[in-house]
Amino acid sequence: MLLVLACVAAVVVAVSGAAKPLSGLHFFSSGHWVYNDSAQTAYHVDGASRSIDAEVPLPGKADPGSVVVQGDRSGYVVGKERVVEFGKSDLQVTGRHPSPSREEAFTLETNGGPYGVYRQAGTIVRYSDPNPDPINVGGPLGDPVATSNGTVWLHRIEDGRLCRLAKDTRFTSCPITLPEGTKGMLTVVADRAVFVNTSTDSLHLLDPNGLGDGVPMGVDLPEDVRVAPRDVEGRVAVLDKREKRLLLIDAKPLTQSRMPEEPRSVPLTDADYDGPASTGNAVAVVNRQDNTVETYGPDGSPIAKRKLNGKPTERTLRTGEDGRVYADDKRGDNVLVVDHNGEVEDVDVIGDDGDGDAEEGKDTKRKVDKPRKRERDRADRRDRRDRVPQQREQERRPPQATDESVNSTQQEPPPVQLNRPKPDPKPDPKPDPKPATPPGAPRSVSAEAGNKSAEVSWSPPRSNGGAAVTGYRITWSGGSKNVSGSTTSTRITGLTNGRRYVFTVAARNSSGQGTGASSNAVTPKTVPTVDVTSAEQTGDGQVTLTVRVDGGGDPNVTCSVTWGSNSREMACNGSSSGTATRQLVIDNVRNGTYTFYARGKNSAGQGPRGQGATVEVSTPEIVLSKGRPADKYCTEYPDCAWMHLELSGFEPGSMVHVEPHSTNPDYSNVGADLIIGADGTYSTDRFAYAGTGETVYVTAILPDGSEVESNRIVW
Repeated sequence: MLLVLACVAAVVVAVSGAAKPLSGLHFFSSGHWVYNDSAQTAYHVDGASRSIDAEVPLPGKADPGSVVVQGDRSGYVVGKERVVEFGKSDLQVTGRHPSPSREEAFTLETNGGPYGVYRQAGTIVRYSDPNPDPINVGGPLGDPVATSNGTVWLHRIEDGRLCRLAKDTRFTSCPITLPEGTKGMLTVVADRAVFVNTSTDSLHLLDPNGLGDGVPMGVDLPEDVRVAPRDVEGRVAVLDKREKRLLLIDAKPLTQSRMPEEPRSVPLTDADYDGPASTGNAVAVVNRQDNTVETYGPDGSPIAKRKLNGKPTERTLRTGEDGRVYADDKRGDNVLVVDHNGEVEDVDVIGDDGDGDAEEGKDTKRKVDKPRKRERDRADRRDRRDRVPQQREQERRPPQATDESVNSTQQEPPPVQLNRPKPDPKPDPKPDPKPATPPGAPRSVSAEAGNKSAEVSWSPPRSNGGAAVTGYRITWSGGSKNVSGSTTSTRITGLTNGRRYVFTVAARNSSGQGTGASSNAVTPKTVPTVDVTSAEQTGDGQVTLTVRVDGGGDPNVTCSVTWGSNSREMACNGSSSGTATRQLVIDNVRNGTYTFYARGKNSAGQGPRGQGATVEVSTPEIVLSKGRPADKYCTEYPDCAWMHLELSGFEPGSMVHVEPHSTNPDYSNVGADLIIGADGTYSTDRFAYAGTGETVYVTAILPDGSEVESNRIVW
């Protein structure tokens, strides 16, 4: 265990200026701050190395039970009575102001923050504002969430309004009103705000224009469930205390065109649980009864279960800016770190001996010696901080005499000095430098999918462990890659389109390889290709196409089929990997010879036109039009003319019976028998007609008894 012992004497030293602050502490934004009541000190926990690497003494300045949040330049110790601000570069208190509400703040560390949300008062405070006045949201609030662009979403629970506060603004807008009586809570999926509707058991994306369509969760949730503030690889983690279970609900259909999978259910013991909280790759819950932290993967499989020493204490799960989850106890004595992969380690803030009362009859020697040990530990940290600037000062000095007893502040002496004053005694030698340790985890690891590839990028770790980073190792399911220490991005090739990948990046130095940090999950893909391998007439005016679809890693493919000047859009979904064969049916195709082509489109874009297939469509068809005047039959009537018939697609040499029809109930004609030509066509002027304003058409009875009807025209 890593111990940091502090006492009142050490606090006084730090405040009086005798202790030199660690320069450039803006490097410590990664990790988590915790306030320890007994030491009256805020400690910084480096989540990568699981160690305490900075502290801010606050004697008499902060409220007991305060929480600490951080922004880019300052940290804020937030209590019910007051908020204390300190600089992260000099570790000095820079301001104090009263808390805007006596209730416990729900704190958020995010871009543009940090924030404190006072849920009963219905207000939100941006602590980094020069004048951090509360912003009135308009009523009691549920638990808020934030996205990476700095937007905070808030649920006004009394009137069902969903409100947003954009980065650097001081006014909220409430663009979404839930249906009356709707219950639920907020979360974030794929960096998009989502409303978990427990009234309809559905998930909805939020945006400034309103509530998105619901995706069914596949489970009946009670209204009092707890939801993690961010997803676990596309699943929403839900703690259902009534049913004693942890649910992992598929939320990927919110951003992908597919049906949701069944929710994963993890049974829990009959105990008091808190949480859940997500690292993005794992979910954590606290069993307060057993004093344990349990973590699970996105598929519900257990990862770690860590039991803490001592009596069970109330613990709160908080997510740091580095994406790790931190479980703080109420007094700030111990912090439990949940890494990105779900592994759990504990960090003692004040040591195993704690600050509680000694049990009767027990040896209290450790408690008596504790202030002395705290002072030694604090002095050791000060000494290490001072050593680097002292060494740099020595390097800038001109060459000195070889006599080591010469005071370092004197000028170089002449070769002979008979009456030289007695030199000052040599200072105590500095302790040997602390050995290097493996570097911390790289920051901001991200991946972007390509065609059978992915671009992985990261930022260097905040702590190099005391030695230069010499390289990085990138690992994924099915492979690994090593790059130099100056590299912060690399392209991974040879991946399989349609397969999901998560990349883990770890830094290494002369001491070894450090903890890895994982990227977002990506699925390589490219635009689809669709080939028409065959085309066949399968009915009157109907053509069936056989197509070979390569979805490029995305099974959701839409095909644009073209023939002649015609086109048709239809689904031709492929396989998530490899190719698939599909049949597409095209109706209402006119007679003629056509070559059918297809182009596919998926989430990566539209692909090229593939190979085509040709088919001759021959369907019995009659085209009726008004022919030449019928001079010999009905000249006494206006518009007396022949019906002009064009027959095509009939069986060559067959005899068909053609009969005219009119909407005039008094019209009748027995029709005529026609012998179809060798090419399946027949053209003629038949059936004189003079019924102006009436609708006429003809029918043909084929040898098999089936009937073909022509188009209809108004005479």
